[in-house]
Amino acid sequence: MKIADRFYALGGRRVQPVDVFNPATKAWTKGKPPPLELHHFQALDWDGKVLVAGAFTGKFPAETPVPKFYL
Repeated sequence: MKIADRFYALGGRRVQPVDVFNPATKAWTKGKPPPLELHHFQALDWDGKVLVAGAFTGKFPAETPVPKFYL
């Protein structure tokens, strides 16, 4: 997902830091990890911030829906 001049890659199994790509410098950096494991979600740009909605957490086959949105 792209917000302003950066691209963000996030989510997946395990708690992993957000990867941030700056096309001006052609460099990847590590952002902060999410507060919990998040997967199978939709990421949106909300007023210049990443909004994660409709996520699941946990290991297969006992994944549970995340009860709130994360910014």
